[in-house]
Formats: sequence, C-alpha cells, structure tokens
Amino acid sequence: MNAIMTKNTDHQDSLLPAFLFSLLHAAKFCTQWTLRPLFFWVKSPMTEACRLKSASAEWSTLKWICQPIQWIAGIYAMGGLLIAIHDIYTGHLLLRSTRQAVMVFATLPLAGLVFMLFDWIDGYSEDPQVRKELAGKRAEETVQKIIEALCPSLTPCATLHGALFVFHPGTSNEYSVEADHILVTPQNLYLVETKHKCGIIHAAPDSPTWKTETVAGQGSMRNALRQAKNSARALERELGGIPSIVPLVAIHGEEVVIVGGPSNVVSAYDLPLAIKAFEFASRQRPALNPSAIFLALQSHVSTDAEDWQRHVARADAARQRAELREIVRTSSVS
Repeated sequence: MNAIMTKNTDHQDSLLPAFLFSLLHAAKFCTQWTLRPLFFWVKSPMTEACRLKSASAEWSTLKWICQPIQWIAGIYAMGGLLIAIHDIYTGHLLLRSTRQAVMVFATLPLAGLVFMLFDWIDGYSEDPQVRKELAGKRAEETVQKIIEALCPSLTPCATLHGALFVFHPGTSNEYSVEADHILVTPQNLYLVETKHKCGIIHAAPDSPTWKTETVAGQGSMRNALRQAKNSARALERELGGIPSIVPLVAIHGEEVVIVGGPSNVVSAYDLPLAIKAFEFASRQRPALNPSAIFLALQSHVSTDAEDWQRHVARADAARQRAELREIVRTSSVS
C-alpha cells in the first residue's frame, strides 16, 4: 500500500511542473495575440533601430536570460491592461489620482514593448529567410576580415566592401553593379563574390547552377562565378584603362569542398592562397596605382536607398529572364 501511495505521489509531482509549464505557455500565447496587433506598427522601425535580426543569431544563448524578463513584462502589461479596462468600464479610473493614472498609462506601453521586442527576436531566430540573410552577412564579414588581414603583405593596396556601383544615373541607360569585395594591389584588381554554403559544391564553370550536397540532402545554387565575371566585365567597360579584373568566388560555410571547379572558386579560408598565386603570376606586369583606381571606383559608389531598390529590381528581373532562357535552352521540342 505504501508503495502504491508513493507511486501516486511521484506521478502527481511529475504532473505539477508539466501543468505549470502548459499554463505559462497558454498565458504567453494570450499575451502575444493581445499585444501583437497593438505593436505591429512599430515592428519594422524597432527591428531596424534595435538590430533585432542580428540579435536573433544569439537568441539560443540569450533567451535563458531574456525570457524571465519577457515573462515579467508580459504579466505586468496584461495585468495592467485588464485593470485599466476594468477601471474604464466601471468608472473607477476617474477616482484614481493623476499620479496613478500617469503611472499606468506610461508604464503599460513600455512593458508591452519590452515583451514584444523579445517576441520579435524569438520569431526572427526561427525564420529561415532571416537565418539565411544572417549567414550571408557573416560570410561577407569573414571574407572582409580575411582580405583586410592579407592587405599588409600586398601594400600598397586598397579595398572596398559591400559596394554598389551606379553608372549613368538618372538616364534611361542607368545600370548598377554590386560587389561584395574589391581588392586593388599593384599587380591586380580582384572582385570577390562571397557565398554562404556548406558541404560539397559542384562548381561547374559553364553551368547556370551548381549542385550542392550536405548531410541534409542535395540542393543547388546559382553559378556565383558567372555572377562575378559579369560584374567584372561591367566594371572593366566603365572604367577604361584598367587591366582585366580577376573574378574570385569565396564560399564560407561548414566543411566546404569544391568539386570540379576552377581554381578561382575557393573556400573562404583558401582565398589568400588564390590571391597570392595571381600576384605571383602577375609580378612582371607594369605596376598599377591602387589609390587612383580606388578613387575612380569610389566616384561611382552609391549608398542611396532608392538606388539599392532599383538595383534589386533590375537583378530580380535579370534573374527571371535567365531562368526563362534556361527553360527554353534545356527543352526538347523536336
């Protein structure tokens, strides 16, 4: 009998934490669906101002500290909101002092905002598109550090990172070129296209897409070398007098292996070796002036948001045209 009673007590003890956990999640769910419509209009500006997408990359570590704060803010916001609604409905709000009323209406929005900030970060941490964007940014930051660390051995040199070049602005012939990284040395001008991918990449130079293989399965990516070559040709055309630009592709990710690709498609950490090889091969060339080339490039750089929007629209349209041409090219009609 004692054994049975002990077993029942243990069972009840195990149910209590599960019940409390379910209760907390139900309360969080109600709080989310109450506050989300109220704070929806500030989500975009707060995301930009507080860099919430970047913070979401560390959410798995930060959530153990932040979630208790979120719970407290949510309980305060919901409790205060219910009291305020009750007071308004019953007329008790008029009986409260001005100080009490100000305290309620000043602190409730703040508590609600604190709750929603953590809620948005949590949502971004699970958003595949946001995670992809953050991985791409981390890849570009890593390659930038690699290039800058290489520069002292190539002096004099000049670099540009994340640059948008706009040519013939304001005319019907306006077009733009985006470059992840530009490196100018006395021997060469390099345009580096950075991609984030993991696993095996079959980088066939003439294929419109590259096959990828990871433990999760097979996939594909656009031919990044073709993209780098197109950008390099555009810069060569607009900046007459400079030698041919060396297009490079640096792929950052876990266990990257390049299969069947040319030597200018490399893992990010092999980028210095590729650049040194081109520098060695060009050692007999007449020396370039990195400062002059940098100034020529800089004169076409734009940071205007509208230029970036037009660039993205043109890039999307070009990508769609390329996809349509590829469908026709690979068809069998006779």
